[in-house]
Amino acid sequence: MPTKRAPGLHEPDPLEKTVRTHRKRRKHHQDFSGSSITQNLVWIGSLGSLIVVPTIGGVFLGRWLDEIFASGLFWSISLMAGGLALGSWMAWRKVFGGGL
Repeated sequence: MPTKRAPGLHEPDPLEKTVRTHRKRRKHHQDFSGSSITQNLVWIGSLGSLIVVPTIGGVFLGRWLDEIFASGLFWSISLMAGGLALGSWMAWRKVFGGGL
């Protein structure tokens, strides 16, 4: 024997449910996906330059000091590692600290 339902209450149409779900997802995506591909590429490029520039600077300064003091690769490797550490720290601050 079929059960009686209260007037006005009915099962939602599957199509209506699908459309409602799609609208919710679209609205959520529009609200929370703030950046475009171009903005992401710029972000990655700026982080890369924050790491690469101090590292390369350390290498050039180290090579110059190695030539002056005839110390092999001591200053080149040391200052490269220092530049890499500095650049990584600056990138970390930019991502998680809100700036330099």
